[in-house]
Amino acid sequence: MAWCHDCDRYFVNENALQQHFDYSAAHRPVYNCEPCMQSFSNAHGLEQHKVNSIKHLKKVWNYVCEPCSWGCSQLETLEVHKEEVHHWCKLHDQYFENENNLIQHTKSKAHGQSKQCPGCNRSFPTVTAVTLHLESGTCISGMNRRRVDQRVHEIDTRGVFTNRKLIGYGEWQPEPDIWATPRAWNGWAYECYFCDKEYSMLGSLNGHITNIHAPKRTEDIYNCPGCGRQFKLFSQLMGHVE
Repeated sequence: MAWCHDCDRYFVNENALQQHFDYSAAHRPVYNCEPCMQSFSNAHGLEQHKVNSIKHLKKVWNYVCEPCSWGCSQLETLEVHKEEVHHWCKLHDQYFENENNLIQHTKSKAHGQSKQCPGCNRSFPTVTAVTLHLESGTCISGMNRRRVDQRVHEIDTRGVFTNRKLIGYGEWQPEPDIWATPRAWNGWAYECYFCDKEYSMLGSLNGHITNIHAPKRTEDIYNCPGCGRQFKLFSQLMGHVE
């Protein structure tokens, strides 16, 4: 009689025991992906996971976050990430332990005159920073890039800094809203359905979706009344003016 110690089973001979080892699911090797904490029954499954998972894609990013090595293709996206995740002050290029410390810093005399967000009363050093905050989709008011555009065009009826030709002839249309809801919570984080990235705050996830996955505008719908230079985003115009 041959005995399998792991399964506590007896077999008539060694050949039967070997067949048990070869075909029993209990003895199949387990292939683990430690970064993702997932297991696969064979090497092919593990390799396919690494090929298909966004977490294993090797890409040279244009911008990389120094504290956590997170990468992105746009500077604005990196700045939103640093502000939301690492409590970063753009004006002083300084990181804080938590959001409350950052808020206290922005309200201090050392920070200079601050601008408050009309949606959440959070303070920022410039109008451009407030606009970026609203466009990013991280404000608790629910504002995002599309809604900022709509509001600006409603106010600027004379076309002082908006391209009324595009709007008037119907060539410009705001992008559709894309955002995550509390249902994006997977048990330990808010998960992006597009790329599986995870965030501790729903606002940070929506900022990621707005900047990475939302449709990108191709038209320059804003223009500087002083020099005529054109911009795709209202925050870009504000940064130019400031």
